[in-house]
Order: sequence, then C-alpha cells, then structure tokens
Amino acid sequence: MSLRYDPRWSAAKCEPGAQYSWGTAVGPTTAIFISSTPGASTECPLENESPEILIESTPASATPQATPGIGACGANTPTTSEVTVDGVTGQRQLLTYGTYSGCIGIPIVAEVRYTFTTNGRLYTLNYAHRQGDAHDLTSEFDLMVQETVTFSAS
Repeated sequence: MSLRYDPRWSAAKCEPGAQYSWGTAVGPTTAIFISSTPGASTECPLENESPEILIESTPASATPQATPGIGACGANTPTTSEVTVDGVTGQRQLLTYGTYSGCIGIPIVAEVRYTFTTNGRLYTLNYAHRQGDAHDLTSEFDLMVQETVTFSAS
C-alpha cells in the first residue's frame, strides 16, 4: 500500500513485534503514525496522543490483538458506509464520542476509520480528532485515503 500526504506532515514507522503502551504494532502488525504538526517526532510514540493518523497493515489471517474495539472509550455507535479505493471495496466508519473514558490520551471528539482487505492483508487507516486540536482534518484525511491510497500485489 502507498499513499501521499502533506509534505509538511511528519511520519513515524513503528517496528513490527514491538510492544507499545497503546497496544498496537504487536506481532506481525506494521504501524505508521502521521502527524500534521510540522517537525513532529519521527520516532514511534509511546502513547497515541499524537500524531492524529495511524495506519496499520496486518496479515489478514493473523489473530487480532487485544486492543480497544469500536465501542471502547465511550464511542457512540459508528456510522458505516461502503467505499471503494483503488478498486478495493472497504468500509468507512465515523465514530463520535459523547464521553471519553477508560482509554489513554487526550480525549477524542470524533474518529474516522477505513478498513480494507486485499492481497492477504488487512489495512486500517484511522484519524482521531482530539479535544484541543487546532484543526479538524477529517476532510483532508478522507481526501488522502480516497484519492491517494493505492494497493499493490506485494
């Protein structure tokens, strides 16, 4: 999978098999964080308070890790729609939070999550708009996913 994002943003790749306090990038998962903050760290953060965008790639046959699910942290029932990106059909979910409890980090106001399964991999692209963020990047995130993501055979 490849994608394009604003060149002023920063990216950090988390090592597969590493244990982070936020519970992803465990086992065969590859995780990449993207931050809209210019000059943000290119190190994988210990907690997912920032950057705002998390991209994960996992073998489709892998057992999911014990990470908070859609209903965790006080999220309301998501609004789900079908999307097709680069010829691959997946889902877009919009989650809103009336309250944010039981999870680490600065409280999330809204979250957009795309999931696609292709070429033996599960791809999850997630954007969290947190309290106090200067800008809501939902439109930019949707454009990034829907217009720039491409899936390759390997």
